[in-house]
Amino acid sequence: MLSSLNQESPIPLYLQLRDVLRQQILSGDASDFLPKEVELCKIYGVSRRTVSRAMALLAESGLVRRVKSKGTLICRNTETASNGHMGLVFPVTSGWKATLQTMQQNATKQGRSLIIFPYEWFNFADEQKAILIAKNSCDGVIIYPNGNESDRNYIAEMSKIGYPLVMFDIYYEDCDCSCVGMDHYLCAYRLTKALIKTPNDRIGIVQCLNEQSHISDLEREKGFIHALASEHINYNKSFELKLYSFDWDKNTMLISKFVKKNKLDGVFITDQNSYPWGEIEKLKMPDLRVSTIGMHPNYSRLRNVNYAEQPEDEIGRLTVQLLHEKINDPSTPAKRIMVSPRYHWNI
Repeated sequence: MLSSLNQESPIPLYLQLRDVLRQQILSGDASDFLPKEVELCKIYGVSRRTVSRAMALLAESGLVRRVKSKGTLICRNTETASNGHMGLVFPVTSGWKATLQTMQQNATKQGRSLIIFPYEWFNFADEQKAILIAKNSCDGVIIYPNGNESDRNYIAEMSKIGYPLVMFDIYYEDCDCSCVGMDHYLCAYRLTKALIKTPNDRIGIVQCLNEQSHISDLEREKGFIHALASEHINYNKSFELKLYSFDWDKNTMLISKFVKKNKLDGVFITDQNSYPWGEIEKLKMPDLRVSTIGMHPNYSRLRNVNYAEQPEDEIGRLTVQLLHEKINDPSTPAKRIMVSPRYHWNI
């Protein structure tokens, strides 16, 4: 289990430290006594006040207690299944800051605390361990699945036994559990439609993929194809470029070559992270029409770029709300909520 703190995260450092120490305690990785506060300051690079606040929260939850002249003793097996905690199993990333912040705020409004259980992206063993610790110490869990879907069956089994569970952003259609995400199909459909000016337009798609396509990738492709069909434009497979990394320099070269070779009038980019679209002039194609999707882009100064902003705050709020409902009433049927993005039209 990772133990580093994210200085760029919207989550305060004392809460991150509490969560890290909590995981170590619940997983059995910690010894009988936690390191002294001075040592924890050095290990995690934080102030004494940050450590003291984290330790106070651990003591309030009954996980530790101070023993005079000895230090902070770990109290094992003290928490019950009903404790007012929500777990968030989340990959280590600097993204989704607004979502995490909104989740924390809304959990507090519901009278609960949100505890983050980080795991290494694409590492199913690490994710499985995070889920297990979260499941054993929280009333319910929010899961952001890993990048290669190795967790699909594990999550499906959790859902079958009725454990309160909500997936967000990435979800699996065959898992009968609640999920919240963006309406990727409608987003791609609308962005592609906006690129088309005449039936003779040559419209391409650039897809940014991991090791395996997620449901969101498939929905974006489907929306793209249906938008072309609605304008009586045949889907040309040669107008499709798949990128497998976020190497901007490499992708700039590949996209430029792809667009010029196929003499494209417009291109739908499934993920803004594939290329720094704020520097679109580097492509040296001023007449190219572009539509793309991102977390919080701002391309208002770019004349030929439409973009959709993923509604992070709304996704975070609805995810916590669904889990709260499920915890209060386990018989609540699974819900699937697809949120519409915020569109910005510049073409």
